[in-house]
Amino acid sequence: MSRPALHPRQDIKLKGFKMTDTLCQLSDGIKNMLGIDEVDLDRPLSQIGVDSLNVVEMIIICQQVYTNILDYDAINIDENTTVREIDSQMNSLMPLPA
Repeated sequence: MSRPALHPRQDIKLKGFKMTDTLCQLSDGIKNMLGIDEVDLDRPLSQIGVDSLNVVEMIIICQQVYTNILDYDAINIDENTTVREIDSQMNSLMPLPA
């Protein structure tokens, strides 16, 4: 069963805590990229299996999830960045809805 499309920044409940749909989409993209079932949103990328070979895929996932960002160069991601931190950075770069 596929998940219905949600409006960006819409909040949903997942496993007892509040999560934005962009965070869900980013997490799903990373799970698909790595071929795993679960992603700990608060563990560094290096600890969940993301390596330098996955960088281009990560950029593509971010561009698909966060479509309104104009300056992807402003993103600061390294091996110690968590998935939740990426989502926070990306959402802070998105223009607010009018």
